[in-house]
Amino acid sequence: MITDGAVRNTMLMKELNFPVFSQAVNVVGTTKAFPGKINHPVVMCGVTVHPGDLVVADNDDVVVVPREKAQEVYDITLARELKEEKLLKRIQNHEGTTYDLSGFNKIVESLNLTEEPD
Repeated sequence: MITDGAVRNTMLMKELNFPVFSQAVNVVGTTKAFPGKINHPVVMCGVTVHPGDLVVADNDDVVVVPREKAQEVYDITLARELKEEKLLKRIQNHEGTTYDLSGFNKIVESLNLTEEPD
């Protein structure tokens, strides 16, 4: 569940392994007699979510992908996942560090950055 408001009963949600992303926690119950709309855009945290949009959440973030961009975003995400999987295997094989294998050392050198001594 993703809400721009507050939730309660968080321990029960945790026990049920029910993922919740909210702005706050509040012990006061809510009203259930509030008229709403189905299949209409909503705005959450300043982001408009349209019916059919893809909403994905994990421990780091909540992301809204417009329906018409879903395939493009999926393809980009899959390519990145495969790249990171290969990088992780190289790190596990002791071929180098993320810093070196990702080319950060070359970027630092090209910018003439220096590290200050402790």
